Amino acid sequence: MILTPEVFGMKHLSGSLVTIVFIVLFLWLSLRPSVNRKVILRMSALLLIALELFKYTYTIATDGSIGAYMYPFNLCSFSLYVMPIVAFGKGKFARFMTPFTYAVGLLAGLLVLLYPSNVLGNSDQWFPVTEVLPFHSFIYHGNMIFFSIYLAMSKSYVPKFLDFTKALLVLLLSAAFANVLNFILDTDYMLLHYGNGSPFQFVIEDVSYVAYLGVMSLVGLVLIILLFLPTAFQSKKIKG
Repeated sequence: MILTPEVFGMKHLSGSLVTIVFIVLFLWLSLRPSVNRKVILRMSALLLIALELFKYTYTIATDGSIGAYMYPFNLCSFSLYVMPIVAFGKGKFARFMTPFTYAVGLLAGLLVLLYPSNVLGNSDQWFPVTEVLPFHSFIYHGNMIFFSIYLAMSKSYVPKFLDFTKALLVLLLSAAFANVLNFILDTDYMLLHYGNGSPFQFVIEDVSYVAYLGVMSLVGLVLIILLFLPTAFQSKKIKG
């Protein structure tokens, strides 16, 4: 069988499996009583920034420049801004941003592991290494997932169901900002302009662009609610 870098192909499934294994391993190591929770969160936030800088450095070294499509305004890129706020910040603003930080890490990270349509590269296998950025992407998004899960498991943040409103508000503001840039820079941040790699791209072609934005907004709403829905049942169980 010829392996191809397709969604649900061997490269995708093996990459996602290894990423999950490492997330579980690091959670197990980081949740030990002797570990400083705040230090782990700060290290994870700094790692994300370092990975982003590595991507730019590597791309410039190999291609001579970086395209506008690589600027940090995709869904996963917003973790670059909010993870340090939560890890290093204090006060009301940090607390307000925490639900979005928790949600975007899980949402964007899991979407890449489940549907990595734009990050698998061109090679049909991981080894021998001919492409670096697919490795980078799985590490980057795995770190986002780790940060979000660690926030909750370490009790640094206790998710509540109504927190989905705060997360959704910041998500919509981020999406609006990213889409303004899409039309200025002719890019596809958050898959909101051309929908390249989106399973709902057909809506643009078969219905309309406005309908596509409506579908993506609805999908975002549903996914955010689903992330916080388990906490609603937990609170009811505690009250009961």
